[in-house]
Amino acid sequence: MTKPEETAAAAKVPIRLMAECLHRELGDRYRRFSPRVRDGKMTAAESAKEIAEMRAARNLLRILAECDQDALRSFLMADREMRRALEQKDEVDNLLETDAGARQVVSAFPNSTVLLNERKPVEYTGEEFLGAGSADDSDIFPYDRRAVEGPAP
Repeated sequence: MTKPEETAAAAKVPIRLMAECLHRELGDRYRRFSPRVRDGKMTAAESAKEIAEMRAARNLLRILAECDQDALRSFLMADREMRRALEQKDEVDNLLETDAGARQVVSAFPNSTVLLNERKPVEYTGEEFLGAGSADDSDIFPYDRRAVEGPAP
């Protein structure tokens, strides 16, 4: 398992240095795989596949290292938001297909936009409604100090 400080350190490694690391690994693979193929411990096809995958990863990081890092970060963030929006659209479409109540609400407001909020399961024990409340419940129920501190009026 990775420690948080190791994760933070890895996140700060520049893409250029990642590409250089993969370049060194690629050289190591050339040196290690030739004897393995010769000794029959690895096929030539396996060696070629492993080397091609590492070369592709190195080349991709080299390309990304040449990009403006802020622009690249912005692009990736926008891509993530677009993917989330598409997932939400699929969720809305599925809801409208399976929930008659949702279809009725949408048909009642024909030019409206449907947004889904993150749904969190709520468990009710019944005790939430039995107490007098507290000072931090004031936005839902006004705090009644008399119900807690003294006899009923």
